[in-house]
Amino acid sequence: MIPIIMEVPTPDPRVRCFRSLPEVDCFAVVTELLPVPGHAPDQVAVWIPELRFLLAADALEFPFPLLGDAADLPALLGSIERLRALQPEVVLPCHGGQHGPELLDWNTRYFERLQARDYSFDDVLTDLGVRGVPNESFYREMHAAHQHLLKPASDA
Repeated sequence: MIPIIMEVPTPDPRVRCFRSLPEVDCFAVVTELLPVPGHAPDQVAVWIPELRFLLAADALEFPFPLLGDAADLPALLGSIERLRALQPEVVLPCHGGQHGPELLDWNTRYFERLQARDYSFDDVLTDLGVRGVPNESFYREMHAAHQHLLKPASDA
């Protein structure tokens, strides 16, 4: 087991900061902590290689992850690509239930289509092959916020 290295003092002793990517031996199952910036700069996902199981935090969501600033999109897409390279079989995001590796494709495609054209929330649902999603009013609002954030400068 690689110890978690404290980088800065924290007010809460339960919080651990690390400089390296630690492996944690948890009940004889090795887990890897992976930085996945994008939704938040300090976000961490958990990878269990033996099970090909990814606890994706907010780096992935169904129907799509939330983006606070357009400048964070490259980091988010980079995080998704690094997670895709792991070839997970099971993906569990913080929001949206258990999925397979297709969630990585859906989340990437969402931002690609959002930047490429006028992409309504109903288009999102059609692309996902669903009639609705949990917390739909929230995701409709977030989609509208993403449209505003990612609007090309020529359209502003």
